[in-house]
Amino acid sequence: MSKPIADGNEQLSAYSRQELMDRILKRIKVDYSGCWVWQRALTQYGYAHLWLEHTKHKQWQAHRVSYYAFKRDLNTELIIDHLCRNRACMNPEHLEEVTEQVNILRGTAPTA
Repeated sequence: MSKPIADGNEQLSAYSRQELMDRILKRIKVDYSGCWVWQRALTQYGYAHLWLEHTKHKQWQAHRVSYYAFKRDLNTELIIDHLCRNRACMNPEHLEEVTEQVNILRGTAPTA
């Protein structure tokens, strides 16, 4: 699990929220459960990445960008949890900021 980028909000502000929304919406397909499923490549763990060339960290976890664009600034102390358990989902209504401990407890891994 990667840690949030400390200056993420500042870096993401290089783009308008609308521009980020448009980028995300061009790359998703809504499924039967309401998930906005990423239609581009995923990591080996099932997460989507979005390339943002005007930021210091070029590659971003797309669900964090979606949360920022559609909901509010990111809290660098928290992790974005997929309430739907679908790591490829970008639907902001399926995303929630939580502590790392809560995220682990909600998970399906043996440590949960």
